[in-house]
Amino acid sequence: MRSASQKQSSEEEISRLKEQGRQYLKVNQVGKALRIFSTVLKEHPDDIDSMLILGDSYLMAGEQPYALVLYQQAYQLAPERRDIKRRINLLQTSTLNFSMPDLIPTHPRAIADLIKKLTGQANQVPEIDLKNASKLLDEYLNSASPAQAVADHMDEINTLLPALIELNIRQARLDGNTVVVDALQEMLSNLLIEGDLENGQVMPNQHGRVEAPQKPLILLGGVCSSETPYRMLSIQQVLSEAGFEIQKMDLSNPEETINWEHFDLVVAHNPHGSPALSKGVASRATANLPVLVDLAADFSHLPAGHPDIPTLGLDDPAVRRSYQASMQLASCISVPGEGFANLLRQATFPVEMIPDGWNQYDLLWTRANQNSPFFNIGLNLIPGQADDVLTLRRAVTRVVREFPHTRLVLTGDMEIYQLFDNLPDTRKVFIPALELEDYPYLLAQMDLLLVPYKEDEFNRTRTDRPLMEAGVRRIPWIGSPIPAHLEWGSGGLIASSTDEWYTQLQTMIQDRELRQKFGQSGYQKALQRENQVLSKSWVQLVQVLISRKKG
Repeated sequence: MRSASQKQSSEEEISRLKEQGRQYLKVNQVGKALRIFSTVLKEHPDDIDSMLILGDSYLMAGEQPYALVLYQQAYQLAPERRDIKRRINLLQTSTLNFSMPDLIPTHPRAIADLIKKLTGQANQVPEIDLKNASKLLDEYLNSASPAQAVADHMDEINTLLPALIELNIRQARLDGNTVVVDALQEMLSNLLIEGDLENGQVMPNQHGRVEAPQKPLILLGGVCSSETPYRMLSIQQVLSEAGFEIQKMDLSNPEETINWEHFDLVVAHNPHGSPALSKGVASRATANLPVLVDLAADFSHLPAGHPDIPTLGLDDPAVRRSYQASMQLASCISVPGEGFANLLRQATFPVEMIPDGWNQYDLLWTRANQNSPFFNIGLNLIPGQADDVLTLRRAVTRVVREFPHTRLVLTGDMEIYQLFDNLPDTRKVFIPALELEDYPYLLAQMDLLLVPYKEDEFNRTRTDRPLMEAGVRRIPWIGSPIPAHLEWGSGGLIASSTDEWYTQLQTMIQDRELRQKFGQSGYQKALQRENQVLSKSWVQLVQVLISRKKG
């Protein structure tokens, strides 16, 4: 039985090793870090931190079975940890035909394969050392006195010992001798770890301290979604005005080098759409640094034809893994709608719902509507919504024919426009998609906004953004009874069937006073979503996450 002093010494050694591993992660020396954490876990198999770091690393490498083994071991030791249970639940629901891995997760061969997948480096030993070791071996073999040759090059042999072992590992693999491979791999791993620890102590800088930035520094990056086209811009504006220093990540530049641990917080908007950002999320999380993952929508249920599918859809297994891993590794997930937030809460993810807002200083939002001789019935849609329109197509066609002063104004998708071919060209107009900064101009062409959604899983998680936008411009609306529309409850009417769409359209067209009343009530509701109002929620969330780094 260990004494108290022995136990304390052991805990101090674990702490020292783990701190060294984290320092390697911070400077992106992944191979050295993973070797250290695997050693910690072999020597101290109840260390949960090392289990999770290795598990998260296996997850990012696409090795879900290894990750699940480690998560389950950690959960047995800490069943009260909801973050561990969440990792397990996600893997069990997303991993098909799961089978136990051939090796234990800390096996040297498994760790070597993991490092190769994460770093892209096939060799754990520098190539120059391998060449020098091979040259040295040739010299021994061709020497008249091998023993003397070894004696003459003893210092060089000690330096090149890892490379010499690596060459023997390769030969053993060619010979098919897995027992020798594993024994040599264990020896090589131990040598490399010893060298890492001897040469890798963190030294203070010349001033003996690190200067803190005057402002909290936030890295913001991501891939925009058609569901929330200006959300990332709003986040940038809100946090900048609140006093944070924002650095925008340039995803168009694959050569951009980012020091991920340099930032107080990383805000990653739909990170699964960018391999570089996904790796950054993993790097931050593995180093126990805060990451806010902001998701525009429930991408696991995108309908066919949705414009986000090429960039953010989950048909590609690698993108799907990145999506799942980003949610799992996030310090917190922010989403724009309560429907999606509830799904994530049910899966025990840490989630905050902060809706989309608008900027009162963008004059396009407040510019007067365009003068038109027509009463313009608007459909502001995106590709993939043809099925959503089917319920109201007959109703719209009927009222446009019955009321000569009406006209259909449709934006975004020519395929949907063609559904109304039975209307004369003089009674309908199509406006192509515009640049993001011109987006409010679309709504300025409409006197009434129709927001149809069929009943399906994705639409139940859609947000109230179209109704908020209509409110900003004092435009009344008619919408389908999805939860977000029912919750918004201001500025318009609900329609569930073709007959209801027709009745509500008739009412809106004929009752000017009602339209004005709805326009005003919608505007008052939209004022609650101006960026300055939402700023408090964003700032509070960011401050909480940044405090975790400082703590």
